[in-house]
Amino acid sequence: APVVVGLTTGPTSNSIVMHLAYKRGNLSMSTFQSLFGHKASIDRQLFAALATADPVQHSKEVSDALDLFHHIYIVDRIFRAHLLGEEHGYAAAKSDLTPRLSELQGKVAETDAWYVDYVSSVLPDRLGETMEILGENDT
Repeated sequence: APVVVGLTTGPTSNSIVMHLAYKRGNLSMSTFQSLFGHKASIDRQLFAALATADPVQHSKEVSDALDLFHHIYIVDRIFRAHLLGEEHGYAAAKSDLTPRLSELQGKVAETDAWYVDYVSSVLPDRLGETMEILGENDT
C-alpha cells in the first residue's frame, strides 16, 4: 500500500516532512536525529522571543504566532499517535482554544523531547514502514 498523507489544513509539521524525507532515503539517521534536535532548539528560541514581545503593542502578532504554534503542536501530536498506533483524540488540526504562552511552551517542549527520544531510539527499519494517515475529510 502506498504512503498516503492527507492532513487537511495549514502547513504540515516538521515531523511529517522529515519522516517522508527519511523514508525516501534522502537523510542519514544522524542527520534525521540532528534535525529533530534543531527543531526543539528553534522552538525554545521562538518561545523565548515571544515571551519578550509587548503583549499590547504586538497582540495580533503574538496571537497569530501562538495559533500557528498550537496548530503545529496538534499536528505533531496526531502524527505521534499514528507512530504509536494510538488514537489521538483530535477532531481537527486546528483548535479555537489556543493555550497561554507558558502552557503551550511546556506542551511543545514535551512533544519535541518525545520526538528527539523517538528518533534516537527507533530502529531505521521502523522509519521505513508504510503508514497511512488520513485527514478528517478523507474518511
